[in-house]
Amino acid sequence: VQWRMIQAYGIPALPAPDAPDPALFRDEDLLIDALLGIGVRGAVQLNGATLNLEPGPVVPVIGSQFIIITNDSNDAVNGTFTGLPQGAITVAGSMFLQIDYAGGDGNDVVLTRVNPVLQFSSIARQPSGAMQINAFGSPGLPHVLDATTNLNPVIVWLPLLTNTADGNGNLNFTDSSATNFPQRFYRLRGP
Repeated sequence: VQWRMIQAYGIPALPAPDAPDPALFRDEDLLIDALLGIGVRGAVQLNGATLNLEPGPVVPVIGSQFIIITNDSNDAVNGTFTGLPQGAITVAGSMFLQIDYAGGDGNDVVLTRVNPVLQFSSIARQPSGAMQINAFGSPGLPHVLDATTNLNPVIVWLPLLTNTADGNGNLNFTDSSATNFPQRFYRLRGP
């Protein structure tokens, strides 16, 4: 078992008889077994439903795919989960998952485990001269901020700080020694 459950709230009018286990369906919410997914006959209307992911104890390898909604007709999936347009990346535990509303045989909803994206979200000099660096990385895992004073080959990167990303992947670093250098370049390394 790769994940325990995926929850999707607010999906209206999904017929319980097509479900792998009809007991999983209720009026207000829908529990989808990640390995079985759900089968839908006819049009799929997501209408901005919320997708909440609950990872299980085993972490699937990069590239693993999970069809969470199997559409047995030729109809396209209509709408998206809230905040997850086509190709968006969402986080489940320490995993990054990309959503595809035209996956599987072309009209299924598929999640694919992808490599985490490390990126800077802001870098700003504080009144003290220190640099406040905010970034996005793998939730709950340590990341290293490296620094160098020039980008001429051979570049010598030195580890500056190590921080653990919060549950949403946010990282905050403060380089208080930035005042000692006329210029400084940064890179972020993750797990």
